[in-house]
Amino acid sequence: MHNDTRTPMHSAPVADSPEDVLTRTIPLDGGTAVVEHVGDRVEVTIRLGARIVAALALSRAEASALGMAVARPGGAVLDDLFAVADAMNADASTLARAWGTAQHA
Repeated sequence: MHNDTRTPMHSAPVADSPEDVLTRTIPLDGGTAVVEHVGDRVEVTIRLGARIVAALALSRAEASALGMAVARPGGAVLDDLFAVADAMNADASTLARAWGTAQHA
């Protein structure tokens, strides 16, 4: 009998199951961007043709900031407030006060 120093199979970390991953594929000119939400992180892989040209693993906050910078180079606009309010079934003026962007009358 020999001493086996390898880690037993049952102690290996469990991989993310397919149910834990939300995937969106976004067509790009000449390629695709695959965005996967896995637990508390966001993984982005950009392919142009058959080559991977960029791969990022981001926190949700980092992904949100990156998405906003891409979508709104000049920063957030008033329409963003209304879109968030609609998604939350809330009043935009209530959200604006909560965010500190409006003064109480």
